[in-house]
Amino acid sequence: MAIWALLNAMANGRAPARDVGPGCWFFLPSVDVTVVLGMFALLGWRGIRVPAMVGWLLAGLLIAVRIFRLGDGLIRLNYYRPINLYLDVPLVPELARLLVSTVAWPKLLLGAAALLLAVGVVVALTAAAMGFAQRALTTQATPRWILLGGVMVCLALTPLWRSYDQLHIGLFGQSVLPSLVEQVRFGLAAGELRRRKSAEIAATQEKLRVPSATLSSLGGADVFVFFVESYGSTVFRQPAFAAALAPTLNTFAAELGRHDLFVATGLLDSPTYGGGSWLAHATFASGVTIKNGLEFAVLRQTTPPPRTLASFFRDAGYRTILVQPGTTRPWPEGEVSGFMRKYYAADFHYRGPPFGWATMPDQFVVDFLHRQEVAPADRPLFIEYALVSSHAPWNAQSPLLSDWSRLGDGSVFHTVKPLVFPVTWQNLEAGGPAYIRSLIYDFQALQQYIARLADRRALFVILGDHQPPGNVSKDDPSPAVPVHLISRDRQLLDRFAADGYVAGMNPPATGETAGMDTFLPMFLARVRGGEK
Repeated sequence: MAIWALLNAMANGRAPARDVGPGCWFFLPSVDVTVVLGMFALLGWRGIRVPAMVGWLLAGLLIAVRIFRLGDGLIRLNYYRPINLYLDVPLVPELARLLVSTVAWPKLLLGAAALLLAVGVVVALTAAAMGFAQRALTTQATPRWILLGGVMVCLALTPLWRSYDQLHIGLFGQSVLPSLVEQVRFGLAAGELRRRKSAEIAATQEKLRVPSATLSSLGGADVFVFFVESYGSTVFRQPAFAAALAPTLNTFAAELGRHDLFVATGLLDSPTYGGGSWLAHATFASGVTIKNGLEFAVLRQTTPPPRTLASFFRDAGYRTILVQPGTTRPWPEGEVSGFMRKYYAADFHYRGPPFGWATMPDQFVVDFLHRQEVAPADRPLFIEYALVSSHAPWNAQSPLLSDWSRLGDGSVFHTVKPLVFPVTWQNLEAGGPAYIRSLIYDFQALQQYIARLADRRALFVILGDHQPPGNVSKDDPSPAVPVHLISRDRQLLDRFAADGYVAGMNPPATGETAGMDTFLPMFLARVRGGEK
């Protein structure tokens, strides 16, 4: 019975995860384990001995199921979606790079060694348990009767037991086979999914066939788009987050008003949750919802390259610039067409320390681009920034320097004390205060920078790329992110009222939320006079 319970826990357990049912449910008989043990018993009853190698093979399969369900639990916990092997396995190297960039080397090496040791112990224990069950059920009658009795009791009580989706079938743990079948089905359907997405991209491009003169109503105003990492609508939905961030947003709005700047705020549904920023960037740029790597590959491989928000500005005579300080290596998959100049981590010549995942502070990024591109500009600019200081795990954050002239090449950050929070990937659920502090930092930096440009004819767009990981946003599965439009031209902002934008820094409390893919056509419609 102990061996049976151990094998059931191996097959059923999904922690860490949310909504996993009542305590110790994972010891309920797993359908898969019960079938395997039943086969052992049946063969033993027929006098057929199972080779020992079969036990090791089945133990290996059970370990694979354990890893699969652990991954599924983690993804559901953080990203509010089930695992997809076709899409998620290629991202494993990115996970490794994330850990390397956010975990100290001694801790990372010790953790890797401990993980390998734990896997070895679990493999040996599982193989021993499977071998014991195999020998007992093929050579002795009593274990067979125990197994049969347990199954009969569970079958009899199943109608009285509530079933939990994806977890239980009555008093039995859900089989892994339906999930694996879905994985296979997705892989087989990938070709058709590619064709559908390609057709969707073509249809969107046809709708976007408008002349570059549609931007003329901007009057040559610069356009600055600031993607604030992990800035999700949860900061307005969760009372604790809202209360902590409200003073900063109120001060931000007051400073805008002091410089005769107006702000309108709306919500957009991001195509991703908790991560995958490039999917949000691609959706925002192209007007096509890009939810995963397969769809992104289709977008990137489209010939000719699809028109994007940046390409409309480029064709209208703007200098278009992409700013991604978090990109530390060549990564053509992470960009879309339309940008004349791209700034990645190495292009900043930063000489300061990293802060958590961020390669450099956002204050430095904004100031460097101002010195390189904004101040000397001789024609209108379209600049898209992917700010990184608010990226998980928020354990080390840069303070905001009051004297921007000290920023230089970033060496000054070696002389300042970072803000350190007791947050790691293991206790990310405790990262709420650190998360909000990172957003306060970004809005304070943007407040000061926008004030510097107050006399410049410009439109500022500040928006999130996705919600923070689910163990920070808690019970908030909404994919919505705030988007703020800031300009001296109040009539321009008023045109967006029909799209759900309201005055001030707070998004509308009611109403449906449009997808991020709607921003491009909506924006083009509004800047050409308001008709759709």
